[in-house]
Amino acid sequence: MLFLAGSVFLSAWLNIVFKLCNRYGINVFQTIVYNYAICVLTGLWMMPGEARQLTGLAASVWPFALMLGLGFILTFNLTALTVKHNGVATATVATKVSLVIPFLASLMLYGDQLTVLKGAGMALTLLAVVLTFMPQRSAGVGVSRASVWLPVSIFIGCGLLDTLVKYTEHHHLTNDTAGPFLILCFGVACMAGIILWVAGLLSGSIVFQPKALWAGILLGIPNYFSIWCLIRFLKAYPDHSSVWIPVNNVAIVVVNVLVGLLLFRESLSRTNKIGIGVALLAIMLLSSTAS
Repeated sequence: MLFLAGSVFLSAWLNIVFKLCNRYGINVFQTIVYNYAICVLTGLWMMPGEARQLTGLAASVWPFALMLGLGFILTFNLTALTVKHNGVATATVATKVSLVIPFLASLMLYGDQLTVLKGAGMALTLLAVVLTFMPQRSAGVGVSRASVWLPVSIFIGCGLLDTLVKYTEHHHLTNDTAGPFLILCFGVACMAGIILWVAGLLSGSIVFQPKALWAGILLGIPNYFSIWCLIRFLKAYPDHSSVWIPVNNVAIVVVNVLVGLLLFRESLSRTNKIGIGVALLAIMLLSSTAS
């Protein structure tokens, strides 16, 4: 359970960094690119022997590393755009409601059984996410195309990434190969980001921002370990992934709300408070089905 707690709290930290970037005018794209470079360096520093094992990875995992690496940087940037155009609440809802995709995949691919309690817990999880981040209604505000396709994009993207992480862990990774594989994924994301970053510098659309480098460090180290913890947790508890992935996601939602309340003085409506209560109930219900 320590790996689950690590995944939850480190993932919540990532949202704190994004909020600080918006508050202090730090370029989010540069932060994301530097973040992936830091992820690679963190993996190599923490596990120096892993670099030699990269060439020893089975050829079957390289396509998954390519898909995950490109998916990481794409969804990170889509999330940043959604925060800019729709706000943190909408971005968080779209990201966490996407857990329905790996939930269904676990039922179809890994033989997880859909019980009444598990179905009820999943329904409560989705309800909790929506209620917890439901914003106040604003009259007279139109709906742009970006406000629709951006949340839909990260809903699909994050759901497919979670599904792909679980599929790769289940079929292709061991405890010994998880570290090198994660470094490879972050390396792909880093190279893609560097190509776009250099193109932006040459075209003049991007200006080097030193403080984005520091933000990338604050983002990259926790980002590496949040996914490392999730993979290790799924490997330690291979059964009931249809339970643990929703628990992980809804726990992140609760921590994010508490962080916003305590650190950023964000207010909670009555609906948001009900959502937190429903989230806690969903965690208890889903956890009980895995015992």
